[in-house]
Amino acid sequence: DLNPFFIKIGNPELLTQKVDNISIRTTNHSYKSSLSFYTKISYRHTTDAIIQSLKIDEDYIKTRSYINYGSQDFINGDFTINKRVKNLGLRYNFRAKASYRTSNSIIQFELNDVETRTYLVGFSLENNSKETIDLKTGVNYSVDNTSFSVLPNFNREYLKSHYYIKFDYDISKRLNFNSQFDYYLYSDNQFESNQIIPFWNASMSYSFSKNQQSILKLLLIDILDENVNIN
Repeated sequence: DLNPFFIKIGNPELLTQKVDNISIRTTNHSYKSSLSFYTKISYRHTTDAIIQSLKIDEDYIKTRSYINYGSQDFINGDFTINKRVKNLGLRYNFRAKASYRTSNSIIQFELNDVETRTYLVGFSLENNSKETIDLKTGVNYSVDNTSFSVLPNFNREYLKSHYYIKFDYDISKRLNFNSQFDYYLYSDNQFESNQIIPFWNASMSYSFSKNQQSILKLLLIDILDENVNIN
C-alpha cells in the first residue's frame, strides 16, 4: 500500500464469478454511396459477482476490499454512421451509445443496489483528401447517472462535454506540423462549480531521410499550462 489514504485488503475466500454474454453486431458499407454504419447490442449477466467493499473514515482514509454477492446485469447499445460527401470534399461521423448496469456495492457497511445509466453522443467532421492537410473537428457529449438504494446522498449525475480540433499539415515531404486543441467541460452534482479545461498540444518534425527513419521532433505539451485531472 503505497498510498496511506487508500488501503487495499485482499480476500482469499473469493469465488470465481461466472459471466454469460450475448451480442448482435451488424456492419454495412456501400462503396457506391460512401456510407458506412455499425451497430451493436450486447447483454451480460454475472453470477457470484465480485463486488467492492468500501469504507471511508472520518479522516477520509479509504479501505477497500472485495466479496462475492448476488448477480449483475449490463445492457449496451452502440450505433455509428459515417458518410463521405463528395461534392463538399468532407466526411461526417456520428455515434450514439447507451448502457444500463445493475450491481451491488458495500459502502460504510451498507449493502446498496446500484443502477448506472450512461449516454453518449458524438459528431465529427473531417476532410476527405489528406495528402497534404488532415483536418478534423468534433464534439462528444456524455451523461452518467448513478443511484444508490440505501445511500441516496451518494447519487451522482456526471456530465462531460468535449470539443476538439486536430490539424496536421505536411509543409513539405520532410517537414510536418501537427496541433490539437481540446476543450473539456465537467459538471457534477458533487462539484462546487463546473470545471473547464482547455488543453493544447503541438509538434513540429523534420525527416533527415526519404524513408522517414531519421526524424527530429519538437513536441509541446499543454501549452496553456492547464494540466489537471478530474477524478
